[in-house]
Amino acid sequence: MHMVVRIALFCTLCMAMFSPTVSVRATIDALALCAGVLVPAIVPTLLLYECLRGYGLIWRIAAWCAPLMRTIFRVPGEGAIVLIVGFASGYPVAAKLAHDFVQEGTCSRAEASRLICCATSADPLFVASVIATKLYGAADLAPMLLLAHYGGALLYGLCTRPRTVPQAPTHRPRRADGFQMHQSVRSIAALLALITGLIVMTNVLLVLLAHTAPIRALTQLLETHAPRLTAIAIPALFALCEVSLGQVHLAAAHIPFAFPIASFALAWGGLAVHAQVLAIATPHIVSYRTFVCARIVHGLFAAALTALYTLLFPI
Repeated sequence: MHMVVRIALFCTLCMAMFSPTVSVRATIDALALCAGVLVPAIVPTLLLYECLRGYGLIWRIAAWCAPLMRTIFRVPGEGAIVLIVGFASGYPVAAKLAHDFVQEGTCSRAEASRLICCATSADPLFVASVIATKLYGAADLAPMLLLAHYGGALLYGLCTRPRTVPQAPTHRPRRADGFQMHQSVRSIAALLALITGLIVMTNVLLVLLAHTAPIRALTQLLETHAPRLTAIAIPALFALCEVSLGQVHLAAAHIPFAFPIASFALAWGGLAVHAQVLAIATPHIVSYRTFVCARIVHGLFAAALTALYTLLFPI
């Protein structure tokens, strides 16, 4: 995956030299998305997490949640922290937390892998403000998309739990050094830089590819001979690579079953999110094959729940 990212970065830089105007516009759009959605979703939640962690309250919360998490999901109490913070902050924060718990010895690699696959999800701000309100123009869609998205993640966690109940960890680290503001800000800034860089690179690369002559000719040919296929294929291709661009094209395409497809795309996350997760959680914690399978299963659950919701409560 790291080699793929390097190749994509090299191709993006080469193509940007020939289309600087398009590249700058795509970069500004990506940075605006990060500033409007990414920073408000990640920074407050992670600052609160680091504060609780610095004073040892995280371990008390984990101890309180341990019986419930071991019974339902077969993971230690720290799994509740990963789920709550991961759902609130969006991808790829769950990978960072699970990786930290593995380094501290409170979570095994197998447990961390299942937590990453389960808790990697979009944040509520992105789903409610960008997708439901801005793209589809209907704030009423937010509860449906959120319930389907997080319900699909929890269903995946239930379906993949092992039969044996994990034992409580014998060692639980307790930090007594207090909340270190500068260290927390530095850690959050590094995470934001990683996420923003990958989002910008993916957006610029996709926009530049869409403006190349071969892609334009192929798009026109498909629109002439297979317009229905084109209406589905182009949004699906963008959603495969980057979730925000994919949602924009899905909302503009007005295709049948748009809401279940949008739910699947949210759960899939896009290759940019995959690169973010694997850059944080090394392959020793979660393999890419396992992660991709989890994204597909989560997407199928979310799409099914969305379809069921639209049948029960037509929109």
